[in-house]
Amino acid sequence: MIVTAYQTLEDKDNLDEIETEGPFKCTRSDAWLGYGFYFWDTNMKWAIAWGENSYTRRGKGYVVGRCEVDLSNRCFDLHGNVAHQLELKEIIEVLKRSGKFRTGNRLILSSILEFLKNEGLFEYKSIRIGDNNDPLKIHFTERRGEFMVINQRVHICVIERKDVILHPFSIVYPERSSLAI
Repeated sequence: MIVTAYQTLEDKDNLDEIETEGPFKCTRSDAWLGYGFYFWDTNMKWAIAWGENSYTRRGKGYVVGRCEVDLSNRCFDLHGNVAHQLELKEIIEVLKRSGKFRTGNRLILSSILEFLKNEGLFEYKSIRIGDNNDPLKIHFTERRGEFMVINQRVHICVIERKDVILHPFSIVYPERSSLAI
């Protein structure tokens, strides 16, 4: 599956560099899926909202770049693949039994993923995951409690760029013509 992916970046007056060298890898210690190239899956509004929250509120500018990402090439899809969700659950249970994570400790996904990568136990080139930032719950019936959730933000973290990130990478927000002086 190939998806359109958006990356939010600080605007440092380096637009040509962004389009030539981008996308860029995140190596922040709080990167929630570990180190990698972070994208928003398909919905540019999520990338813009991230820019407003992460950059504008701190007095900085931002841009949004777009490219395509090939998720058919060894993607650990925690958003759309139930087998991968079960695999993660089993990994967590094994780590708990081994004493790596004690029952009651808060499970931090980036720590788990980085541990697996460092031990050579993570065979995937990317991770796709949804979060519950602003979901819409749609109930199936009036009386029963079952519901479905839509509009989850979907993140992609590309670990291995080759054959996953497809070029070109171009700035799409704001439009390049509005960035000219």
